Amino acid sequence: MSDKKLAPANNLRQYREWRCLTQKELADKAGVREQTIGNIETRRVRPSMLTKRGIAQALGIPSEEIFPLESSSPEQPNTKKTAVA
Repeated sequence: MSDKKLAPANNLRQYREWRCLTQKELADKAGVREQTIGNIETRRVRPSMLTKRGIAQALGIPSEEIFPLESSSPEQPNTKKTAVA
């Protein structure tokens, strides 16, 4: 079993299909490669903010709707120890 982690879930495929676009058409509109769209949809890569912005503009949808924030993991408590004199 692979220990490689998947990128966070996203709604890109649903919004792309809702707009009746192929991966190639969306890639052309967003200024990225078709392979990039496929990799984002299958969670192989985590898109940069610039890529997210281009895709969101191409779809006419806020990027937060396509790429929800990672809020499912609880915050880790501060485990930094301080010296006591």
